[in-house]
Amino acid sequence: MHYRKGLILCEGGTEERYFKAMTEHLQLKGQLIDVTTEIYKPKDHSPRGLIREAKKRINKIKELEQPAHDFVWLVFDKDDHPGIAGTFNEAAAYNGTPELKIAFTSACFEFYILLHFERTTKPFRNCAETIKHLKRHLPDYEKSANLYKELYRYRRTAFANCEFVMKQARYDMERGLKPYELAAYCNVHELEYFLEQL
Repeated sequence: MHYRKGLILCEGGTEERYFKAMTEHLQLKGQLIDVTTEIYKPKDHSPRGLIREAKKRINKIKELEQPAHDFVWLVFDKDDHPGIAGTFNEAAAYNGTPELKIAFTSACFEFYILLHFERTTKPFRNCAETIKHLKRHLPDYEKSANLYKELYRYRRTAFANCEFVMKQARYDMERGLKPYELAAYCNVHELEYFLEQL
């Protein structure tokens, strides 16, 4: 049996808790039994820090002549971080193995959580505004909450709503805009779907 190894680097604690809970849930269901996935928030958890950490980890494994990662994902959001354009460009230019994939949300990760409940391309200006809107659906929402189990039954709605957001974004992207330049963007469902298919 070929065991696969993955790395998911998260900018925030909400994302880290979400994907750890997801992989635990999938393992309990009998999925991911031949997959080892390391999920964590590195010390420098800025988007640039995530890509540096990913490259460092990939190179260290090569130096130690250990089996390479089969997949690496970087999970981050806009959150007014400097250097987001550089992070996207650096990930796209990286020609090593494995490919560096990005799961990105405009404004903040809470936009992905919101898409579990409603279809929207509203241009949230910041995370506080997104959370305020999210609290219409989850009145007790706190950033530190572990929501995966609560959101699980809505994941297909989230996937469909993310596809809607992505379809709306494609027009602007075909005109040359980048994901981080768009008012509404979320492809986090691609990572969640990817993990479900392993």
